[in-house]
Amino acid sequence: MNNVSRRSFLKGATGAAGIGLLAACAPVAAPADSGDMAGAEPDEMVAELEMWTEMATVPWLGAMDEIVESFNSANPGIHVTHSGFSGLAYEQATKTAFAGGAVPDFLQTDAGPGALSAFIEADQLLDLTDVVEESKGVIYPDALDSVLYEGRYWGAPWAMTVANLMYYNAEILAEHGVDPATLTTWSAFTDACQTFQDAGVTPVLIGAKNAWPGGHWAQHLYIRTFGVKGSVDLFLRGLDANHESPLRFTDPAGVRVWELIKELLDNDYYSRGVLSDDYPAAFGKLFRGDGAFFQTGGWLLGEWFAQETPQIDLQFMLMPAIDDIAESNANEVSFNARTLIVPKESAHPEEAQVFVKWYLQSEDPHRIWYKHLPGEAPPMPLTSPMENLRPESSRLIDLLDNAPALTIMIERAMDYNIGQEILWHGSSGVLSGALTPVEAAERAENLVLEWREARM
Repeated sequence: MNNVSRRSFLKGATGAAGIGLLAACAPVAAPADSGDMAGAEPDEMVAELEMWTEMATVPWLGAMDEIVESFNSANPGIHVTHSGFSGLAYEQATKTAFAGGAVPDFLQTDAGPGALSAFIEADQLLDLTDVVEESKGVIYPDALDSVLYEGRYWGAPWAMTVANLMYYNAEILAEHGVDPATLTTWSAFTDACQTFQDAGVTPVLIGAKNAWPGGHWAQHLYIRTFGVKGSVDLFLRGLDANHESPLRFTDPAGVRVWELIKELLDNDYYSRGVLSDDYPAAFGKLFRGDGAFFQTGGWLLGEWFAQETPQIDLQFMLMPAIDDIAESNANEVSFNARTLIVPKESAHPEEAQVFVKWYLQSEDPHRIWYKHLPGEAPPMPLTSPMENLRPESSRLIDLLDNAPALTIMIERAMDYNIGQEILWHGSSGVLSGALTPVEAAERAENLVLEWREARM
């Protein structure tokens, strides 16, 4: 796999915020073994470091703890202690820490310019450009771009996975004569939904109580209605106040996003409990065979592979294209990525950067992560294939490698807070009936205009 390379994910869009869209692939060098870096000046670096992540449950917690143990063994002069938090507890802990509490020495957060910009503009992060630059020949360009903002690197790229997947119960599809290979357009997808509904089968499972699952539907549909290039251009208006685009959230393609979601709602294709079920409840129903389709990312495979006795044949495809929109391409990919960041107030910034460098240049942490979470691909080529790699994992890598265009999840191409307001809360409004599709589109455009006016 060491000859595989991926393109930069935002090359050619305007260069706003130091990011680009669809660059040509360039070969990357093989990463170093941890043994090549072990013991780098250990006698001079005796420190107890604290690391925070949102990895608090199996299999994520086990993977993270094993990675930390590997680093501690290779660097005897530095000892890292990992603390994992769950969901909203992690969000609250990080907000409190950066608002004046005690920050950890380094931590994990979402990648993407929009996710990092608030930290950077508040002067809360160490600039890691020098460390990351040393690894530019090792890390995939699209992974590097996920931590790029205004021409500087602010994090260490984490594992990547495809976000705009549509999972399906292969047995249900086969039983009702639906060929998944034909479901590349929205009309074919909704025809299948009607087939299942007529047969008394729940077409689409969703658990939008936490808002973000509905927001994911919306952001992936923006990529289908505007295309990757257009959606990035549109959303960058909420990251760079000087970014000019002819596109608006109130354009027909913008309204169409919310119309498609409302179409699924009005036709009762979504499962009962759209806003009362949370994400675990929804994928639990999927695993029990209680529905045909479920939208989420490659991270679900970690939950799926942990099943001792799977009850269904779970497969996946990309979200379908929209029939009458020329820019819509069923092969374009949205990916999720995380990153390691180092706060400026870290008590041990130099030692934290030793971990970052090890993480960027050693295969060990990425092999460990991939072993526990084979639905999330390493941000670098590996010198030899992983043993016992599941075919689903190989498919995800193929989708990333062969996509005609790809972007990080589009909510992170703009100020994260606005992205969540537009996508998460906008979807909740449409799903609850509080917003019409036109109102959701107008709300999105007004949020961006207000944000831009405040920065002019």
